[in-house]
Amino acid sequence: MDVFEFRDRLVSEYERFTRSFVRIRAPDIKSYVEAEYAAGRFWPAPMVQTKADQKDIKNQLKHAQQQLDLTNAYPGRKGERPVK
Repeated sequence: MDVFEFRDRLVSEYERFTRSFVRIRAPDIKSYVEAEYAAGRFWPAPMVQTKADQKDIKNQLKHAQQQLDLTNAYPGRKGERPVK
């Protein structure tokens, strides 16, 4: 089982669990709650991230510094050099 399949199964089980506590009889409220469940209101989409290595981060900072020309925007202590 992959992580996304696991997440979908977990959300499905949690949805059944949360619905088991309430029985909504008012049609307008029931349709509103059903729409919120269908839209995934109670569980956000999974977050997928990658871990950048340290060298990549330094390159990104250097590139941002060159693009924005921030070398003199925040002068550090005397003799301090900008990020490289």
